Amino acid sequence: MPQEQTTERTTLIPETPTPDEQPRQDYRFLHDDVIDKDTLWSEMLVRLNKNIGQARMESTFSRVVPLGITEDGEFVVGVTNSFVYSLIARMHQSELSELATEISGLPVTVEVVLDPNLTALIEAKTEADAVDAVVQEESIPETVEDNQFDQKFTFDSFVTGESNDLAYSAALAVAESPGLKYNPLFLWGGPGLGKTHLLHSIGAYIAECYPHKRIIYTTLEAMLNQYVKAMMSKKKVDIEWLRETYRSTDVLIVDDIQFIEGKQGMTDFFFHTLNTLVDQHKQVVIASDRSPDRLDLDNRLVSRFKMGMMADIQTPSYEVKLAILQQYTQKMDATFDDESLSYIAEKSSGNIREMEGICNRVTAWAGLRHAANINLDLVLAATSECFTEEQKRPISIETIMKETCRYYHLTRDELIGTKRKQDIIHARHIAMFLCQEMTDSSYPAIGRAFGGKDHTTVLHAVKKISKKMGEDRDVFNQIKQLTDYVNKRAI
Repeated sequence: MPQEQTTERTTLIPETPTPDEQPRQDYRFLHDDVIDKDTLWSEMLVRLNKNIGQARMESTFSRVVPLGITEDGEFVVGVTNSFVYSLIARMHQSELSELATEISGLPVTVEVVLDPNLTALIEAKTEADAVDAVVQEESIPETVEDNQFDQKFTFDSFVTGESNDLAYSAALAVAESPGLKYNPLFLWGGPGLGKTHLLHSIGAYIAECYPHKRIIYTTLEAMLNQYVKAMMSKKKVDIEWLRETYRSTDVLIVDDIQFIEGKQGMTDFFFHTLNTLVDQHKQVVIASDRSPDRLDLDNRLVSRFKMGMMADIQTPSYEVKLAILQQYTQKMDATFDDESLSYIAEKSSGNIREMEGICNRVTAWAGLRHAANINLDLVLAATSECFTEEQKRPISIETIMKETCRYYHLTRDELIGTKRKQDIIHARHIAMFLCQEMTDSSYPAIGRAFGGKDHTTVLHAVKKISKKMGEDRDVFNQIKQLTDYVNKRAI
């Protein structure tokens, strides 16, 4: 729910405020589900630091706190010192507004307010930043090192076929000769098709064959968290530590690189890290859910990705899916007959994690009925709600929006707007979840369709509904019904 601020504040002007001016009251802030004020402010400071330098950053912005974003698109930040207030108003207001608009993708105007009552909040923020700096100085990268790769993800256990032969061959070649062939290696494909399996296979192989080489495996999200902490720290040693950590490794493996979209500071850091490693013949392996051309990134970074080897992993064929199922079920207590595995392979989408989940569901179902052998009848009973009929034509975001509005009795404006009523938020989140599940649209594309919302808002909605599906039977049923309605519209 939007938070109301009732503290008296003076509106932004280019001069020091005078006692005669009337303070502004009753700010109505949007919930962070719409735009996360802290994340936005952190990214703004990272970019601002590059423009004005560390010294001025510390003297001007060290005691500025983000308060929230109003329904009118004003990003309100607060200060308690009238001199700092006037300085920011005269010299940085326009630049801050431009940065906020660029990062959020929405027309945002920064407003600075002077409020002595913010002292306690700013002191708490300063103390938290100091703690983060200490933790950052003492921490090590959130990475998988020292042979801590998942032992089930090896080249031997990877089932190959026409859909993934190129990616497999390229990954094996890189593991055999790190830094000398296919550098960087860029693997891409939809979720659950085996990208992470190959990343772990590469890391484990190199660790075994080249024990002297230092390997870092990380996700872009973990790398970004380290970067933000280092940039927000008041110690230069932190950013130097981060550079040294990633640019001195022999092998860098990064999963989910697509989450770098829209984060210019992180993009710059990764670009220079990539250049340093490749120029020194150190191996870089990257995985994404989309090809470089479909990522919303600087041309220089996309070009750098293309200089190496790009290999996609496509949806597996029936034969590959069946082989994956046979391999997976061999380690299970129950025995699947050929007909039951054939049915699962034929009906499944090809997402390996989903297929494994189906097998686990069937095994649990069989256990409740004390059945040691699993046949087609048991699979049909256990998976009656898991498979939908094949679609006759592609599903669009617009179709999902219409069916969601019809199901929850909402108007389109309510669905894509910014109203914070719980029933509207719930419907909006479910619609975003279905768009991600049932279309090929990216998170930014879905966000744009829903009134220009940021991709992080869509990601939050997808994660929230995914969690609710496993906890709340009503939510599961709503999604199943809506999915059926959407599929019928697509026939």
